[in-house]
Amino acid sequence: MSVTHYNFAAMQEVATGIHTGTVRAQSLLADATSNEMQMMATYEGAQADTARACMATYKQAATDMIEVANRGHMSYAEGISSMIGSVHAQSAAFPG
Repeated sequence: MSVTHYNFAAMQEVATGIHTGTVRAQSLLADATSNEMQMMATYEGAQADTARACMATYKQAATDMIEVANRGHMSYAEGISSMIGSVHAQSAAFPG
């Protein structure tokens, strides 16, 4: 029988990294949204259409990243918490 040891500190670091990615994506999306009018003012005609399409794609990608990272962070953090709870319960059941 082998004993598995989990590095919960490293797992928490991963969860923190996922959350940091979410915060960064939110910041980039907010910056893009706040600067969109200024950026769009420099384009006309076909260039403006292309810039609008690129901005829409960028904003959708950022929104998707935020959603995926939020879900991933929540699931991962819940998993870690559940694992820690299981370890504590097993330790209490088998002291020693």
